[in-house]
Amino acid sequence: LMYAVDKGHIEVVKTIFKYNDFHVLCLPNKVGETPLMRAVERNNIEIVKILLWHNKDGVNKQDKLGETALMIAAENGISEIVSLLLYHNADIQLKNHEGKTALDLAKENNHLEVVKLLNKDSL
Repeated sequence: LMYAVDKGHIEVVKTIFKYNDFHVLCLPNKVGETPLMRAVERNNIEIVKILLWHNKDGVNKQDKLGETALMIAAENGISEIVSLLLYHNADIQLKNHEGKTALDLAKENNHLEVVKLLNKDSL
């Protein structure tokens, strides 16, 4: 699954989920990174949607640095994915090991659209 996500093979991801247990497939790798995090890093909205559909409870998983998919999207200014993760109940209060939230990361990187989305969701 990680390889298919890395390469952006949407049809392969769909086929993998069709024939396998998605709970096992969405387990993190050695550094705690999940397929969802990888899809966010690669800004692949279609794969993000597939992964969220099959594993809604994985949206708030944290890697070994405390990063979540929302933090990755916020730090990179990917507003469409930030909106999607918020819709799927991404927790904006979670902090990484440096004590930073997704909002902090968006602010640090001057991603104003993402800052607005995260501020709106925190009201």
